[in-house]
Amino acid sequence: MSGGIEIEGFQYVKTLGRGGFATTYLFSDLKNQYGRYVAVKVPHDKDREEPLIRGDIISLATLRDVPSIAKILDIKRVGDRYVLLMEYIQGPLLRHLLGLPGTGARLSLEKALHYTFQVAKGLEAAQRRQMVHRDIKPENIIIEEKTDQAKILDFGMASLIGTKGFFETQYGGHTPFYTPAEVLVDFKGDHRVDIYSLGVTLYEMLTGTLPYFEPQMTLYRLIERMRKEKPVAPRNINPRIPLYVELAIMKAISYQPENRFQDMRSFIRALEPPPELKAAHDHLAIGSVRRAEHVLRALLERCPQDSRGYLALANLLNRCHKPAEAGLILNQAIELDPHDPVLHLRLGVTLLEMGKKNDALASLARAESHSTDKHTLKTISALRAKAGSKPDHPSENGAGA
Repeated sequence: MSGGIEIEGFQYVKTLGRGGFATTYLFSDLKNQYGRYVAVKVPHDKDREEPLIRGDIISLATLRDVPSIAKILDIKRVGDRYVLLMEYIQGPLLRHLLGLPGTGARLSLEKALHYTFQVAKGLEAAQRRQMVHRDIKPENIIIEEKTDQAKILDFGMASLIGTKGFFETQYGGHTPFYTPAEVLVDFKGDHRVDIYSLGVTLYEMLTGTLPYFEPQMTLYRLIERMRKEKPVAPRNINPRIPLYVELAIMKAISYQPENRFQDMRSFIRALEPPPELKAAHDHLAIGSVRRAEHVLRALLERCPQDSRGYLALANLLNRCHKPAEAGLILNQAIELDPHDPVLHLRLGVTLLEMGKKNDALASLARAESHSTDKHTLKTISALRAKAGSKPDHPSENGAGA
C-alpha cells in the first residue's frame, strides 16, 4: 500500500522499503515529467518531517548535479504532509550485497574500492558545498544494476556546516556503529563524520563485520569500547587486505577527528594508485627507463608500506633483465602483503627466469593457495606445466628462499 499517499500525476506501484525515518514507494510518472518511475519518500513521523525535508530542500538545490548522489527531483505537499520525489535507481542496496553485519559476507577488494571511490567522490562534492551526509552506511548506498555504480541515498539527514565550523544535532537518527564518538557523545561534528562512516563501511565490505561489533550491543557499551579500545585491525579478520588499505581504513576510523584524514580527497588519494605509477608508465612509453626507475624508487621512499610500488619496480627490473634484483624487491613486497597472490605469481615468474625451478614452483603454490581468481589460477597452471610440476633438484638458496 502507498501509506495513504496519493499524488496527482503519479500512480502507486509498490513499496520499495522502510527505513528508520521514512518509507519509500515506487510510483509511475503518468506524465513522464521525470521519467517512467520515481521513488517517493514519506517520513513516518510528522514531527520530524520538517527537519528531514529541510535537509532534502538543501540537497535539491545544491547536489542535483553530482553523479554519485541519487537525484532529488521535487518536494511536494500532499494534504498536510510533505513527500520527496527522488530518482528511481534499479538495483540492490549495498546492505543486500553484504547481508547483516557479523555474517562474514565480504566483497572483493576491487569491488569494495570501486564502490568506495564513487561514494567518496559524491561526499567530496557535498563537502565542497559545506554539507555533511551524517548517515553513510550500506543501507544508504545503492548499486545501479545497469552500470554497477554506487550512489548515495538519503541526503535528508544532511547538515550544513555552520559559521563555527561544525554542525549540531538535537535529535537522534544516527546509526551508532557508523557514527563517530563526537556525534554520539557531544551531538556535533563536521565533514570528518562522513570520513569515519565511509571508513567503517569499507571495513565492513572487506571483513563482513564492523569495528567493535557485538550482537545487541547497547549504545553505552559501544561508546565505552570506542573510548578505551582500538578497533580490530581489518587484516586480523581478512589477511588478504593489502597493508595500504588497512592503514587508510584505520586512519579514517580514528577515535579523535584530528587523527583522521582531514578531507575526503586525502582519503581517496590514500586508496588510489599512487601518481608515480602513471608517471613511470609514461616514461616507459617514450623509452625513458632510467627516469621510470627513479620515479618508482622515489615512490618506495614515500610509500614504503604500499606493495604496489614494489611490484611496479620489480616488473621494470625484470624488463631490464635484472631478475635477481627484482626477486629481492618482490620479497620485500611479500613481507608487506604475504597473502597477495599476484606478488607470489610474479616472484614465481622471476625465479623461473633465474633458473630456480624449485623455488619458482613453491612460489606458484603459494600464489595458488591465496587466489580465487580464475585467470590467475589459469596462469599459474600454465607456468607449472611449462616448468614441470615435479622438482628435479634440491632447492637453491636465493631470492625465493
